[in-house]
Amino acid sequence: MTGMTVDELMAELASLEDPRMRTVNEKHGDDHGVNLTKLRGHREAAEDPA
Repeated sequence: MTGMTVDELMAELASLEDPRMRTVNEKHGDDHGVNLTKLRGHREAAEDPA
């Protein structure tokens, strides 16, 4: 993901927002609505040169 601007990165993260995950994460003391497993998979797909 090199070459991304902060605005592009923030837009990418916003696209991964899931209200149901926010509810679950808030119960665990987190303040985000991103499924971290999906985020990791998204990152791995972006890094895969194939």
